[in-house]
Amino acid sequence: MFKHNKLILAEMEGYIYNNYSYNNSLHNRGCQLNPIEKWQAAYRKGFAKPIILSILYNEVESYPYRITKQISANTHGQLTIAPSNIYPILKEMVHEDLIYEKGVDERRIIYSITKRGRAFFEDLSNHLCEFLSAMQKNFDNPKELKKDE
Repeated sequence: MFKHNKLILAEMEGYIYNNYSYNNSLHNRGCQLNPIEKWQAAYRKGFAKPIILSILYNEVESYPYRITKQISANTHGQLTIAPSNIYPILKEMVHEDLIYEKGVDERRIIYSITKRGRAFFEDLSNHLCEFLSAMQKNFDNPKELKKDE
């Protein structure tokens, strides 16, 4: 794995884009997220970049609106990103050289994954599979974990 990829991977694992401002704006409008909703928002936002990479890895190219629809479909509605909110994420991923703007089709920007993004996604998917497998063991049967102590 590239040294820079390890830095991006560490950033992705702890990645919560706009979480503070999102929660504050809800609070300022009189909305309160309960603790479970806050955790759900945090981990769902943490998967935004990996799922975008997954889509572009498999689709070769796509445009923002289509990516948002695929995210929702691929996650069975567990993760949704409004079309207007995907642009900052895509821009950041372009800056990280994971994806690039391939061109403009009609009025849409077409995005594609870079070679570096492909290599990074392959490393990331292996890491995430191991990580999620380890995490799943903690939630499948928590009472069994106590017996092992």
